[in-house]
Amino acid sequence: MAISSLTFDPTDPITMYAGTGESQTARMIYRESTGLGMGIFKSDDGGDNWELLPSTADFAYVNDVAVRDENGTGVLYAAVASGNYQGEDHQSLPSDGLYRSADGGISWEQVLPEIPDSPGDFYAPAMIEIAANGRIFVGTSENLQKKGGATVLWSDEGTVGSWSAFTDYNSSIAAENYYNVPARTIVASAPSDPNMVYAQFAAGYLNDENGFYHYRGRYMVKSTDGGESWTSINRPSNDWSTLAWHAFILKVDPENANHVYTGGLDLWKSTNSGQNWSRISDWVLMYYGGGDDYVHADQHAIEFRPGDPTTAIFGSDGGIFLSENTHLSIPTFVERNQNFNTLQFYSGDINPIAGSEQYIGGLQDNGTLKYTGGTLDINDMVSGGDGAACFWDQDESNIFITSVYYNRYYTFKNNFNNDYIDGQSGTFVSPADYDYRNNIIYANAVDFLGNHAGKLYRVSGVGSSLSGSFIDLFTFNTVPFSHIAWSKHSPPLSSTLFAGTGAGRLYKVENAQAFPETTEIGSPDFPLASISAVSVGGSEDTLL
Repeated sequence: MAISSLTFDPTDPITMYAGTGESQTARMIYRESTGLGMGIFKSDDGGDNWELLPSTADFAYVNDVAVRDENGTGVLYAAVASGNYQGEDHQSLPSDGLYRSADGGISWEQVLPEIPDSPGDFYAPAMIEIAANGRIFVGTSENLQKKGGATVLWSDEGTVGSWSAFTDYNSSIAAENYYNVPARTIVASAPSDPNMVYAQFAAGYLNDENGFYHYRGRYMVKSTDGGESWTSINRPSNDWSTLAWHAFILKVDPENANHVYTGGLDLWKSTNSGQNWSRISDWVLMYYGGGDDYVHADQHAIEFRPGDPTTAIFGSDGGIFLSENTHLSIPTFVERNQNFNTLQFYSGDINPIAGSEQYIGGLQDNGTLKYTGGTLDINDMVSGGDGAACFWDQDESNIFITSVYYNRYYTFKNNFNNDYIDGQSGTFVSPADYDYRNNIIYANAVDFLGNHAGKLYRVSGVGSSLSGSFIDLFTFNTVPFSHIAWSKHSPPLSSTLFAGTGAGRLYKVENAQAFPETTEIGSPDFPLASISAVSVGGSEDTLL
């Protein structure tokens, strides 16, 4: 379950709410990294127990939740949006919008206006910000039709018909030739001065080479009158946030309204309201054992410690980092995961020696880690990037394999990297399997544009000298293979595979190590959907 947001009721702090689903990443993009939502969960006992609010079961994605004290009543607001999950659009019902509940989530009212020139479509909120004076700000994102992004809305009442909108950047981005999709918007107000408000806007473009929309942070603005008017400020650099659909954050110092933090790949700080910026973290230090300015790549959250404006925690793809001197021009950071599990595994395998507690795991944006005992840290990383498929040879335990995006494979023998091959094919994290008897890797080679249609990438010579080749299964599928399974029942010196596609087709491949012989074994009753796993039972006639 993907928890997107957490909040508590300021009028009753043991009442808490958790929103689910990640709509920012719920899009057709080069890698699947999203989680479909389930609605909003509520706790009445400070988080010990949680129950789903039945009224929210049709909220596909809840980007944010916030509670405002309205004359002694904790009024709950939920930022509800829609997205794409595993190739299928999921529309929140009854619609996108900002939903307001004055009865603890029993009933709701959608309060945002319609998107101009898009009747019946309400703005899709990316986030909610409640200023120190109670004014509610909403930063929008584009909806499934790519409408309504790059907009700031605000209201003092939080009710239908009470909203003002700043749409200048929606219009100007839409008029551009290249980055012409108004997208994700983040708003941050100054706790010490509700008149000081900052916002940043992402914009996207359609990449004709791969068919995906790509997004980056493009503009920043500030308001000195609580949102009534806005002026442009400098952005940190052209490349400060190149994955704005994934990593995009903005925060104001709790005591100094001129001190602002933003994050994309790294963290940046301004001490003069956005006129100038300094980069205060360096993710590359991950490969050099860390350091005082090491914070893992891709920034998602910044929270200051109540009552101590010099202490803050920073959330990234690497988990939680702490700074206790944010007042410095260049703060220092320490990792503070402390057994808090923030890692997302794409793959894993274990040492075949009986009783061994060694294993390897390919991790989203955290490379491939090898566990040999103790607490894992960045020094246990054996290869970097996004750790994709990994395998531990089951009959030669001194050999293991790691990989990164697009079929780049490393082999390790006797704990040393003895070879590398760059397959330059397939998807970001290509499905693969390993025939350890013949020391051959088989991986999907089809990309999202249909290049290498019907082909696998075969890597031979694991443990000695790697060689790669593309093998044609003559299935002609332009949809990538979504799962590859090697059969342990393969004849001696031969490889039998089962290969499923993202369109629900299933094939048996015999003699894959030489000249493949392919038979389609799926059923017309299979849905038009991704085959995510194939398990072989006591014989190849028993499949799950």
